[in-house]
Amino acid sequence: MGIRRRWTTIGTALALTVGASALAPAATAAPSSGAVPGGTTRELQVGGAGGVPGDATAVVLNVTATDAAGDGYLTLWPCGQARPVASNLNFVADGTIANLVVAKLGTGGKVCIYAHATTDVVADVAGYFPAGSGYTPVANPVRLVDTRTGFGVVQAGTTLELTVGGVAGVPADATAAVLNVTAADPEGEGFLTVFPCGQTQPTASNLNFQPRVSIPNLVLTRLGTAGKVCIYAHGTTHLVVDVAGYLPAGAGYTPIANPVRLVDTRTAGGLVAAGGTLEVTVGGAAIPADAAAAVLNVTAAEPVGAGFLTVWPCGQARPLASNLNYAARVSIPNLVLTRLGTAGKVCIYAHGATHVVVDAAGSFPAGAGYTPVPNPVRILDTRVGAKTTPTITALTTAVSYPGAPIPLAPLFAVTPPAPLTFAAVDRDVRAGGPYCSVDGNGNLVLKAAGLNLDHTCTITATASPTASTNAAQRIVDLTVERQTVTVALVGTVAVSAIDGGVRHVTFRVRFDPPVIANVQEGSRSTCPGGGNAFTAALDPARPGTGEWIVTVDVPDANLPCSVDVENTFQDQLLGIGRVLVGISRPA
Repeated sequence: MGIRRRWTTIGTALALTVGASALAPAATAAPSSGAVPGGTTRELQVGGAGGVPGDATAVVLNVTATDAAGDGYLTLWPCGQARPVASNLNFVADGTIANLVVAKLGTGGKVCIYAHATTDVVADVAGYFPAGSGYTPVANPVRLVDTRTGFGVVQAGTTLELTVGGVAGVPADATAAVLNVTAADPEGEGFLTVFPCGQTQPTASNLNFQPRVSIPNLVLTRLGTAGKVCIYAHGTTHLVVDVAGYLPAGAGYTPIANPVRLVDTRTAGGLVAAGGTLEVTVGGAAIPADAAAAVLNVTAAEPVGAGFLTVWPCGQARPLASNLNYAARVSIPNLVLTRLGTAGKVCIYAHGATHVVVDAAGSFPAGAGYTPVPNPVRILDTRVGAKTTPTITALTTAVSYPGAPIPLAPLFAVTPPAPLTFAAVDRDVRAGGPYCSVDGNGNLVLKAAGLNLDHTCTITATASPTASTNAAQRIVDLTVERQTVTVALVGTVAVSAIDGGVRHVTFRVRFDPPVIANVQEGSRSTCPGGGNAFTAALDPARPGTGEWIVTVDVPDANLPCSVDVENTFQDQLLGIGRVLVGISRPA
């Protein structure tokens, strides 16, 4: 995580002093309001928010410090642990700067944020590592090296070899480590490149720095020879490196042998105009086409003016979030863990005109531990007046048909709580439709007649805007499956006296779930009654129980015999249920 001391105040002309205008709009924010006072800690509820399960192991957050009252730093760690001697990002007065953080969840699913100086804080969720996934966060971030404390400055053009495997809880055979690397008190302009020792230094960089301005970036790097990571300094600077966690061998993360440059608009494509979007093909390039998520280092290079970049999967709506902030003429990077979009593409929106450089570091295959959210979600924005954008989560994508309208509200969760309205359409157009609709009470209603068994409805859940929340929407395909009906005989069979050679037989059966269709005699009956002798009706004395009273007139000569009772196939989303009832001649 970055540097914690020896601050140098810089003026508004430098890169990190870009002001609030370069951050994604405050109206995208989330619950808390009011800056975090210097020297205090804000507890952020992450588990159960922004699509992150309450029992997740760790969360991937893009954290931004903005409108700071002075120079300082932020430290994130799991609540319930002691605050570590580490930091995640460094800021200057009136500046805006972001960094990616992989944080272990603490007590109650919370992450603690300490501000060294008063500042507003914005946090966006990119994804999470569920319980049992391969990623292993260290109990608390650990500082591996700080060259200011005896090692000495790293000279321009030289490489620092840092042993990571076998240190600070990281196994010697780990596949990759999550490091926060800081260029501290640089003497001039330059960049750092982090790569596995034993490999050729790649044509890529992890962070860019300016004279006397400390800047960090998160790095997810493969471990090299003897568990070492190499850090090349293009300019003279001190280095600070903190470890947040690691991915053990076989964890599912696939680091590229050496980072690969996918895009550099300075050499091809040209400047991305303000308000423009760059589409970058990631899947099928250096990353497998079916990867669940890619690990990219994205840089705003030589910006024309202040602005921000937003990275998201193409094919989705651009989220109200940002990944990095920049000022005129100063390059700045940030690590991005992003889901791949349509045709394996990632979209990058530029709020201000800038060149864009994208380097690929690795990927998580489908089914691996890391779970990217469909689109980044903002869960914290301390700026006064910021509104909450609710997160709507589908709790299921399949339900069994109960034989009655299905309440939709219990199938969704919304954080923070907000009223939901619903709409439904058929996912597939079929003859005789539409089959899916929503009634005035928010229940899913299906037209059963002529409908094939099992049907998929596309449900749109909408959270209406309020004084404190923005509008939000979630669309999900909900499969309605035919439900199996069980039938049981309730009580005993009553057989009346003979009346003209025919006995009057009465019994009760229960259908579960309750059958709303008619009930009729099955074809396997050995008790022919003839005519309308077989009748069935819901028991008016026991509404809602699914119990029917069945009567049948049976010629005495046919006893003993049996009646196979079933519900008719009138409601085609409810399976047929049958019970065989035996009838004996009274003694």
